[in-house]
Amino acid sequence: MDDQDDPGTLASARPAESASAQAPGRQDAPRGRKAAAEAKKKSFWRELLTIVVAAAVLTLVVKGFVVQVYRIPSASMENTLLIGDRVLVNKLIYHFRGIARGDIVVFSGQDSWGPPPTPPSSDPVLRVFDDVLSDIGLHSSQTYYIKRVIGLPGDTVACCIDGKVTVNGVPLNATPRRPSPSPRSCRPATSG
Repeated sequence: MDDQDDPGTLASARPAESASAQAPGRQDAPRGRKAAAEAKKKSFWRELLTIVVAAAVLTLVVKGFVVQVYRIPSASMENTLLIGDRVLVNKLIYHFRGIARGDIVVFSGQDSWGPPPTPPSSDPVLRVFDDVLSDIGLHSSQTYYIKRVIGLPGDTVACCIDGKVTVNGVPLNATPRRPSPSPRSCRPATSG
């Protein structure tokens, strides 16, 4: 019998050929899965980085234009605000209305009646770190004050008439947290 005419030989040869032809494909399958897993891992890190960068940008935009957090460092606003309290300050409201008596405002004391700013660190790494923390609102060497508005432009605010602060000659109903200074140390002030 001739091997070429024997159907059993042909049948047995074909699966071997097809198995050897498929073997490289089978070896590529694990490589393909590994490549897909690596691409998925890269995709995860890329997405994570995108989310972190977007969150940082959004935080800076909100902090810069909408609202900012301040920490209360002193007892000057007790019993309304206590030392260590944090307040959210709306930066948009005064674009739509004016300041009114009773509003609580935050303002910078730089170049006015605040202490002089501390000099920047001589260490450049620490200086960059401080700048980054300052940019995201977690640290600032600048002095901010938080106060209640009692006088508006054109008002006369005077201290210590019968132990009370007066606005345009009318005593304020609020009782001071600390004892009033002596009348000799206070002079009337006109805002404007």
